[in-house]
Amino acid sequence: MENNFFPITYCPVCGDKSAKKLWVKNSFDIFRCQSCGALFVPDRNINLKSLYSKDYFTGAVRGFGYADYDRDKEAMRGTFEIYLAKIEKALPRDLPRRLLDVGAANGMFLAVAKKRNWEVWGVEVSDFAATEGRKRGFDIKTGTIIEAKFPDAFFSVVTLWDVLEHIQDPHATLQEIARITKETGLIAVNTPDTQSLFAKLMGKHWHLAIPPEHLILYNAKNAGRMLKKYGYATVAHAHIGKSFTLEYILQTLSNQQKFFLWRFLLWLVTRLRIRKLVIPVNVRDNFFLIAIKKAIGTERACLPAGRLP
Repeated sequence: MENNFFPITYCPVCGDKSAKKLWVKNSFDIFRCQSCGALFVPDRNINLKSLYSKDYFTGAVRGFGYADYDRDKEAMRGTFEIYLAKIEKALPRDLPRRLLDVGAANGMFLAVAKKRNWEVWGVEVSDFAATEGRKRGFDIKTGTIIEAKFPDAFFSVVTLWDVLEHIQDPHATLQEIARITKETGLIAVNTPDTQSLFAKLMGKHWHLAIPPEHLILYNAKNAGRMLKKYGYATVAHAHIGKSFTLEYILQTLSNQQKFFLWRFLLWLVTRLRIRKLVIPVNVRDNFFLIAIKKAIGTERACLPAGRLP
């Protein structure tokens, strides 16, 4: 019998030294940590700036990304409003409304936050997307959050919307976020959930197990433990639905499954001019999480998960 355990493969989430190889997908090995349940790609030496080039946001001719990021993400405005409402409810009253969005792309979420009277900044590895965001008047730095070198304890909130799964070294990223966040400040995350029923049923064919875009996939428990290492305590957890354009849904299915049916339907909706039709989706395979940076003697830091003050 083949031995699928590799002691030299360290889990990038909990550091456990053994993992089981599950699948090969898109020519990448995918492992599962036997301790915390994270799914990960051992080879995460990916050129992110090349991966998230202009084609990722407009065209997607390489088989992943967005045919038109602006059009496809427009459907997410309502979800962004929900995210912000939950953040505003959890934010301590003595903190300024100062927010950093990690993986800000061209600033669509920043635009929503600014309309709700937030001071906003962004950081984005894609030079194309960051440049587009700066053209729209947003302060978006090109590069990783570590390269951005923001000042200590500057932000009240740091957000990562569908970003954590793309990050090669989550611990370095969270350490930097903790440095630049104020005491009792918040981190808010939405990311795929490996413990969801949908993920388990789909297995290798889960549409969110897609290297090299998604390098590490989490669940609420291991993400919470990882955040705790950097001084954060979870105060809210939910499964919040999203909305997508019909074109984006069919484009994703066509890219991943290669079925003629999806290509035909994609062609059809384009001809019928219903590509912008917005479809709400919630198969509960993403989790939303807010965590607070604990301060000694702050009762608020001990709120149980799932409760918002």
